[in-house]
Amino acid sequence: MFLFHNIIKKNYLIITSYSQIKKFQGRVSIEEFYAALAYYLATRKTLVIVSHRFTRPALELANILGVECWDCERLLTELQNHGTN
Repeated sequence: MFLFHNIIKKNYLIITSYSQIKKFQGRVSIEEFYAALAYYLATRKTLVIVSHRFTRPALELANILGVECWDCERLLTELQNHGTN
């Protein structure tokens, strides 16, 4: 697991974000990512983006934990809506 920490200071507002970037075969662990965020005291908003689809149990857990989940179709839609090709 790789966690990248970014701090952006803008007009006295500090935005902290963590990204987990990994490539592997198998399922994404919502629990693993959420635990890493809790450990590093990351921001309150959590977004997991995958190149495939989420299982129903993963989406149910993400909903309970307040984790937003984007599959590849949602990512493409968001990129198109924001003028990125």
